[in-house]
Amino acid sequence: MDIEAQLRSIEAEPDLVEKALRLAFLVSAVFAEAGRETVIVDGSAIEFFTDGDYMSGDLDVCFTTGPRPAPRLIAEVMARLGCSDWSARSFKVAGLFVDVLGEVETLARTPFRRITSGDGRQSILLAKPEDLLAERLLVGGLSDEERRGAGLRKKAGRGGRGRAGRSGLGGGPVGGGAVGVSGGKGVHRAA
Repeated sequence: MDIEAQLRSIEAEPDLVEKALRLAFLVSAVFAEAGRETVIVDGSAIEFFTDGDYMSGDLDVCFTTGPRPAPRLIAEVMARLGCSDWSARSFKVAGLFVDVLGEVETLARTPFRRITSGDGRQSILLAKPEDLLAERLLVGGLSDEERRGAGLRKKAGRGGRGRAGRSGLGGGPVGGGAVGVSGGKGVHRAA
């Protein structure tokens, strides 16, 4: 895997959704090489499901099994990805921030949605739509005081980009099945 070439391609990508999607593929592949399977969660997953009608602004990464990797492993992975700036859990890669979180929390009984890159070489897992919806309803339905008491912050999307329907992920059924996602550079398939 030529990480440097992929990073150059990501940095040059003008479309923010495609840029984030390509970065998600790369981050997941490098963590997989280190023995950890990732899942894209929170606003990042919603961004991919809605093809940018909801914009997260960062890439939220959790792990399918086990706690958050040791800081040394995370630092090694982020160094391979050319991380230019970082804090305890947030890293700047290819102009975007990547938040490395812990083990994914899920109550849904459906499988994670897998999306494969256009060339079929890389894939990512997306959080379960039921979990994403429940989280947004919970956070959105609380008062500011209740959110502060629960240690939560309101997450607001920046929608209305006029791109609905480009991905098939936003308007399709919640269950499995193949769904096309055109990102301008090929077709991605979700299963």
